[in-house]
Amino acid sequence: MATWSYTWNFDDPDDVHYWMSGQWSPVDGGVLRYNTGESGQVAGTVNIISTISLEDCSPGDVIVARFDWSLYIYPQDYTPNWTVNGRLRFTDGLGNVLNVDTVPVIIGPQDLDYHTINIEATAPDWAEFVQLQVIWTVGNDFSSVYSFDVDSVYIEGTSSEPEPEPEPELSVSSIVRTGFRFPHPRWSRRSTATNLLFLETQLERYMHSHEPVPEEGGPPAH
Repeated sequence: MATWSYTWNFDDPDDVHYWMSGQWSPVDGGVLRYNTGESGQVAGTVNIISTISLEDCSPGDVIVARFDWSLYIYPQDYTPNWTVNGRLRFTDGLGNVLNVDTVPVIIGPQDLDYHTINIEATAPDWAEFVQLQVIWTVGNDFSSVYSFDVDSVYIEGTSSEPEPEPEPELSVSSIVRTGFRFPHPRWSRRSTATNLLFLETQLERYMHSHEPVPEEGGPPAH
């Protein structure tokens, strides 16, 4: 089964897609931090960031993702019902969207530790792209000032389709008559060595099958 993966180290925070006020900034160690403005955010504000650009996926792919989060709320600004959750967002580029969310995690007061959220979903039969989003909601009652960190973002996709079976080997006479196809039609650094080995094998088979056979009673062929 084919697998692809992507780890986002926040080398370029400008790649973040977000819907909120305030400011993102990179922090030492590959962490991205969101700081609210001095006025904070009003109760119930839902913040969404798409921490990874669209990745290609295929129908039936199993997508696994994770990220670490940390939230510091100034003590005087903490109220109940702060939550954070992850989302895998499947799209086809034509308007179809499927959001798969984790169960929201309740955030406690003055929680400075990092916590991990894992999420897994299967791509629907029309999916072409997948995106990982981080969502957190400000607690109720009044405006709050805080810092929110995102770290260790990883996403992986595994195809549910089995690898194609290898084509049967052609006979030497068939190869001479019709030619052959390389195992890897798209050349790359990895496939070149495999294709060249395949070519060498076919040439050796051809030469071996055309070695002259000595006649009976005559001198050996040279």
